[in-house]
Amino acid sequence: MLNPEQIARVCHEANRALQIELNDPAVPVSPPWDEAPESQRSSCIDGVHGHQAEPLTPAESHAMWLAYKEADGWVWGEVKDEAAKTHPCMVPYEELSENDRIKDLLFSSVVAALSPAPATADVIVPTDAGPDADPSQRYGWTLCRNGEALFRSTEGYANEEHRDRMARKAVSGEYRHATFTTEPS
Repeated sequence: MLNPEQIARVCHEANRALQIELNDPAVPVSPPWDEAPESQRSSCIDGVHGHQAEPLTPAESHAMWLAYKEADGWVWGEVKDEAAKTHPCMVPYEELSENDRIKDLLFSSVVAALSPAPATADVIVPTDAGPDADPSQRYGWTLCRNGEALFRSTEGYANEEHRDRMARKAVSGEYRHATFTTEPS
């Protein structure tokens, strides 16, 4: 698996290839990764870390990049100028051109494709209301992630097999039904 710096390199080079194809006079083509300024490489690596900590939409990715640049003193300008710290993409995501939005989508997609899946442990914990419960409602389930209850069925099931099948469907997204809550009881 690639480390964050390696993923950042791939993101940078993919963006660079897109810049070459778009030939936007306002944003000169970035230099190759090994020749890019340290600030540009750091920004890219930080972006990878941000995406790996929490999957981001292209709009969220742009907002993170924008905040990084603003903190480093960058402002809006008609053309990208490293020395003056101006960039035409120093605007909210909604104001970006379609081509600039594609750059954010490209970054998000490359990070998602090359990053390991998040380390989570989803466990369906069966529940049993006991022999005195209504037989049609005896069995339920709770979905736990990393030890924390996320969902609890609010509908009981007559048998364990039905309960387990419905729990798996709910967790996979195949079955969305109003019979479970988002807050465990």
